[in-house]
Amino acid sequence: MTKSVTSGAVSCRIALFLYFPVLGFIGFWPSPVDKPVQGALSNFLDFLHLHGIPEWFGYNFVEASANALLFLPVGLLAALAFPARTWLNVGLGLLVSVAIEMGQMTMST
Repeated sequence: MTKSVTSGAVSCRIALFLYFPVLGFIGFWPSPVDKPVQGALSNFLDFLHLHGIPEWFGYNFVEASANALLFLPVGLLAALAFPARTWLNVGLGLLVSVAIEMGQMTMST
């Protein structure tokens, strides 16, 4: 018996396909995408620190969180697009992440 692909899974596959260029665009932008707001972000973090937010909640934490949020749609869409293929989804996430990191490393040298 073959399982039919639901229209929701097809929509998620299309959205996943369309998200990859966005991810690449952000991942391979020649300068940090937060550069235009770095001053404002720094000022905001300084304000938070002055008002009791711990120092570990700094730029590195915000950047790492933003990177995680950037990849969240890939995982969500892949899980919805291929619900019975857990290892495919894990592999896809790993492949995309490694490809972007390796590409960025190549561009920075």
